[in-house]
Amino acid sequence: MDNVTTLTPGDILRKIRKELGFKQHELAADDITRNLISLIENNRATLNRGNAEILVRNMNSLCRARGIDIELEFRDLFIPGIYDAKSKARGYMDYLKEATYNNYKIPNDKIDEIALFVSKWDLQPQNTYIYELIAKYYLEHNDIPTSYSYYIKTFENAVKIDKNPMIVLNLAPRVMDVCVHLGRTNDALQIGKIAQAHCFSEDMKCMIPIWYKLASIHYNNKNYDEASKHLTQLDKYLEVSESSRIVDINILKILVCIENKNYKKALEILNTTETLIQNEDEIEDLLNSMKIKIFTLKSNKKSVQKEIDILDDHLSSLKYIPAYISDISLNMAFGYTYLKNTSKANEYLKTALSFALKNKDRISYKKIIEFIYDNEANFVDILEEVINNKSDKLAHFLNERDLISLMKLLNKNQKFDLSNKILLQYKV
Repeated sequence: MDNVTTLTPGDILRKIRKELGFKQHELAADDITRNLISLIENNRATLNRGNAEILVRNMNSLCRARGIDIELEFRDLFIPGIYDAKSKARGYMDYLKEATYNNYKIPNDKIDEIALFVSKWDLQPQNTYIYELIAKYYLEHNDIPTSYSYYIKTFENAVKIDKNPMIVLNLAPRVMDVCVHLGRTNDALQIGKIAQAHCFSEDMKCMIPIWYKLASIHYNNKNYDEASKHLTQLDKYLEVSESSRIVDINILKILVCIENKNYKKALEILNTTETLIQNEDEIEDLLNSMKIKIFTLKSNKKSVQKEIDILDDHLSSLKYIPAYISDISLNMAFGYTYLKNTSKANEYLKTALSFALKNKDRISYKKIIEFIYDNEANFVDILEEVINNKSDKLAHFLNERDLISLMKLLNKNQKFDLSNKILLQYKV
């Protein structure tokens, strides 16, 4: 039978059994005799769903006993070609994993072939895993827009898998990250909502990373009440042993408190957080830079000078680049601007900008632009570096309202050429 679509359930059963290396008598059990199996395989008896489920259960037991990594479904015996499609899907998954792990370049026509295969066969969870592997591949190769496209397909497929909501819950934070990276915050918020709808009461701890992402998004959107609401939800399910996660959440709480002008509470949380970190210099540097911002906002010049001198000396002695260098440098620029030391502020602001661009960190990038807005007299010249940067267009980072504000700022300072360049970038 050359045409797979002409295969009967009996033909399919015989084909799968032989490929797996099972004998007819090994599948016999639960009212299914070897003789009945022979009759079905020779198309002399009809295979009904009840018998199919028993046969599949027996074959899955044999697979587990013999270390065969295959999980059959009853439909594999009724839909011609689906068993072979699952085998092909496993091959594609192995190929994508190896390519990503070894940083291989995958030809575009190969990706197209895999995508066409996925669209043809209704396989779950295989389709979800394949889309996710393609999304990861593009993410590793810094093609964020294409990665986003495949992550959305991944999430849509994951939602279809009713029997395993954990796939949705585990996937959601990664998809939200890519959305945020591209400035698609509404998409990220919607994904968080969908994920929460898949979470049952006993799984609420699984919502911790999603609530954290939601709180971060609301904070960056200046919706501090919503950010606080999600941070409060986190407190109910965090355990003392999760100190690293608590540190990340506390840092976000500090930022929200600063924006709400609750500087006393911000310092209390900051001091508590310092007791949780052990030999983590990078986080300590970030916390110390946050102290500088808090003392600046409190107009405590003495404390600002003390903290900024200590951190400045420490940063200049480092032989490595801290992970939070953009945030640390921006806070240092904030403090030095308050101290009216424009040259040092300028130096740190350029460092913050340089690494935000290098790391394609949209959030830090936008904070730097906002800082320049607020301090245009001192730093408007730095905008030229931002706009002329060849690796990223400003339109990828700012929304239309931000871009209009930036153009007004440039025109006000008679930088008309830069303003026109911004307009051209946005149109592209």
